[in-house]
Amino acid sequence: MLYHVLSSFMCFRFDAGTTWLQEVVYLALTEGDIASARAKPCYIRCPLLEDYRAQTKSIPHMKTPRLMKSHLPFEKLPTSTKDRDIRLIYIIRNPKDVAVSYYYFYQSLSELGNYTGTWNEFLQMYLNGYVMYRDWFTHIKGWWEQCTNHRVLIVSYEEMKSN
Repeated sequence: MLYHVLSSFMCFRFDAGTTWLQEVVYLALTEGDIASARAKPCYIRCPLLEDYRAQTKSIPHMKTPRLMKSHLPFEKLPTSTKDRDIRLIYIIRNPKDVAVSYYYFYQSLSELGNYTGTWNEFLQMYLNGYVMYRDWFTHIKGWWEQCTNHRVLIVSYEEMKSN
């Protein structure tokens, strides 16, 4: 059954198809229970591991299989995540598309100061890793090195879109 392959944990860069993958995996785990998906927002059903509020409020009360997400590079994941029999799904997307999406994300997020610089200035920040969770190339490299790990499934946004 699909949920044995797609259980427990997802990791990705920002703007790589995060919400779409969360919904697909959640529906696979719940055997297509759309009513339960509509009953709770995605950020409650699939909390962000780096969010302290989620760590203290929602994650401890989740039923198994737990579905969580993270934007962390592979090497920064908690050791317990790597030691247990937890399935990890990592979604990748064309770095050009991620950069454009990330640029608009940075402009819209007050926590990041509602970025007001130019596209060219942002692109230099992006390429040099001066954005949240490092540059795309370093972030993806750590995950790509795990492609032979039986607990890690790497999917691409482009592949999902073509299906």
